[in-house]
Amino acid sequence: MTQRQLERMIHSDDKSLKDIHSLVMIQCVGSRDEDHPYCSRICCGHAVKNALRLKEKDPGMNIYVLYRDVRTYGFYEPITTRQEERV
Repeated sequence: MTQRQLERMIHSDDKSLKDIHSLVMIQCVGSRDEDHPYCSRICCGHAVKNALRLKEKDPGMNIYVLYRDVRTYGFYEPITTRQEERV
């Protein structure tokens, strides 16, 4: 599932999210290799935003983000430095 699909599930209060106790997000799929060396500039920000929203709904949920490096641009930068919400 994509980050956008997950975001829709979070916003719609999808009941299937209540059954999830651990979640893994894999970043940079299909990019950041020799054929596609660029960064899309949106995936990391969406992953952080979705992880924080899921933790708000269920603080006990285990969320793992697998990444090459985290790049948050623009208004996503501040959410990665807020200590009280760090995932």
